Amino acid sequence: MQEFSDKGFTLLEVLVALVILGLALGLLTGAIADSLARAERIATEDHAVALADSLLAGLGRDTPLRLGVTRSHKDNLFWRLSVAPNPGPRTAPPLDRIVLSIAARSGPVIGQWRTLRVAPRQPAS
Repeated sequence: MQEFSDKGFTLLEVLVALVILGLALGLLTGAIADSLARAERIATEDHAVALADSLLAGLGRDTPLRLGVTRSHKDNLFWRLSVAPNPGPRTAPPLDRIVLSIAARSGPVIGQWRTLRVAPRQPAS
């Protein structure tokens, strides 16, 4: 009878090692996918904040301050701007209440910004 050497791995040991390697790769792939999704969401939120800053800074200067609701989009972000007289106590000069909501194309509202601005003066009749 011929004796076999004990210097190699058995088939069972190789299978166990492959199962462990597969589980580790699966967990690693899931963690990477989660990190990429989180990074994309943060980039979208940062872009929404920059868009809100730009829209609100230009309101009344680059864009006329008009009562009502305006909707538009830019770079896969959809925004809704509402301008209404401030329902609070009367002030001099009068104030308009501005609400800006920004949402991604396929998702919930990312953010909502509220502010007050001096209402444009009515021309003298």
